Amino acid sequence: MATDVRQRALHGDQRIAFEASWADYQNLARAIGDQPLRIAFDGERVELMSPSPEHEALTNALDIILRSLAATLGVRFKGMRSTRWERPDTLRGVEADSSYYLTGEKIDAARRRPQDPADWPLPDLALEIDLRASALDRQGIYAALGVPEVWRFDGETVSIDCLGPDGEYQDAHESGWLGIRPEEMVHLLSLDAEDDQDFASQVADWARRVLVPRREYRTGG
Repeated sequence: MATDVRQRALHGDQRIAFEASWADYQNLARAIGDQPLRIAFDGERVELMSPSPEHEALTNALDIILRSLAATLGVRFKGMRSTRWERPDTLRGVEADSSYYLTGEKIDAARRRPQDPADWPLPDLALEIDLRASALDRQGIYAALGVPEVWRFDGETVSIDCLGPDGEYQDAHESGWLGIRPEEMVHLLSLDAEDDQDFASQVADWARRVLVPRREYRTGG
C-alpha cells in the first residue's frame, strides 16, 4: 500500500502564500470553514494548501502507524485530525495533517468538549507531510504554539522534532511518546499491505516484536 504511494511523483500538493495580518488570517479561516484546505499563519503570511491524494494517503499511513503503536504499547491517545490550532497571544495558527493528545490530562480535558476552541489543549504530537516545501516556517509555528513533538515525512525520510527547554526543535533519535525511530517509520511505510486493515495488523505485529521488548528492556519489565 504505502510503497506505491512513496514511489509516485511528489508534486501534487498545491500551496499559495501571501502577506497578511492576524485579522486577515482570522477572516480567511472563518470563510474557509470546513473546506478541504489547510491553512497556516506565521505572524506575517498566510499559506493555503490543497492536499493531493498522495499527501492524504501518506497522512493516513502515518496515522495508522501511530494508532497501531499506541494501542500495542498501551499508550492512551486521542486523535484530533487536522484541527486548526491557534493562539492569539502567539499570532500563530496551523492545521496539522493530523494531531493527537497523548497525555491523560489533555485527553480528559478533550472529553469535556469545551465550548470555546481556545479552551481545547494544544496537541502533544502533530504529523506533517512535506511533499512540497512550505513557504512558511511551519516548525516555528509549532514551536510558538508549544507542540512537544512533530513527525515530518518528505516522501523519503522521516524526521522527529522534539521541543527542547529553549523552545527550539531538535532532531530526535526516537519518539519521546512511542519510542519508534525515524528509519523504522520509513520501513513501516514501505510494507506491502493489501489494505488499511492489513497494514495496521502488520504494524502491530512489528511493534510486538520490536518496540515491546525494547520498552521492557529499558524498564526492566
